[in-house]
Amino acid sequence: MRITNVSEEDGFAVSFNGHPVPTVAMRLRHGYPNDSALMIYPLDPAWILMGENTVEVKLTKLNQAVATAMQLVGVEVQFNYRQIPIQVATD
Repeated sequence: MRITNVSEEDGFAVSFNGHPVPTVAMRLRHGYPNDSALMIYPLDPAWILMGENTVEVKLTKLNQAVATAMQLVGVEVQFNYRQIPIQVATD
C-alpha cells in the first residue's frame, strides 16, 4: 500500500476482508513533490476470497505538523502460489 504525504508519526489500521492485518514493514521515501510510504502487510491465505476482496484503511494517528493532505495512491496484493495451498478436485 502506498500513501503520500505521510510521516513516521502517522498511524494506520488495515484490515483485509474484515481481518485486522499488522504492519510488518513501513518504508518512507522522502522526495519532491511529497513524501510517501510503502507499507507491507502479511495476509493469511484463508482470508482470500474468490472474486471480490475488501481492503479497509483507517487513519488512527495524525501528525499535526504535516499540513498537506494524505492520499492513498495504490494498493497491490501479491500472491505466492507456491505457499498458498491449492485444492484440486479429484474424481
